Amino acid sequence: VLAGSTDSEVSVPYEAIAQALAPVMVAGHATAATESRADVLRRLFPAPGSAPTDAQPEFARAELFDAVASLLGDLARRRPVLVVLDDLHWATPSSIRLLAHLAGRITEARVLVVATTRPDDATAPSRFELGALARDLDRADLVELPALDEHEVGELVAALRPGAPASRVVELAGVVHRESGGNPF
Repeated sequence: VLAGSTDSEVSVPYEAIAQALAPVMVAGHATAATESRADVLRRLFPAPGSAPTDAQPEFARAELFDAVASLLGDLARRRPVLVVLDDLHWATPSSIRLLAHLAGRITEARVLVVATTRPDDATAPSRFELGALARDLDRADLVELPALDEHEVGELVAALRPGAPASRVVELAGVVHRESGGNPF
């Protein structure tokens, strides 16, 4: 399982996928085919103070996208791979393009990509790109999770605090529901 997320406070190209692949790169799980692209893959991990990768020419971007797809394909030949990318509504457009490229390139690999997003967040920069990507992929399943109502938040609070007085659970559930809008995360 490879996991990464996108931060709403910082706009970093390829942030979620770089976080997901960092342990693989550090642990040296690459095959000979991927090793030949190690320098390209290192672009996902720019040195502090270097120029953003969005400034790369299109050829370099395509080379990077192919290298990431090859790495995931190499990993999937050994065992199935689950890539979890969280908060993609904050992802940069280049990150969404990378995800679209992967969806087209790893069709035969044993790779499952699970991406989370909050489509109702009007301030998120990539919500429209993500919606278009999900609609364009014939292999994508869009699972929309509704917000929890106050009673469901209360059940969650009670499960997290067994033995808490019922009046305290109800009070806390009301506060949590107002603050979170029913988002269980």
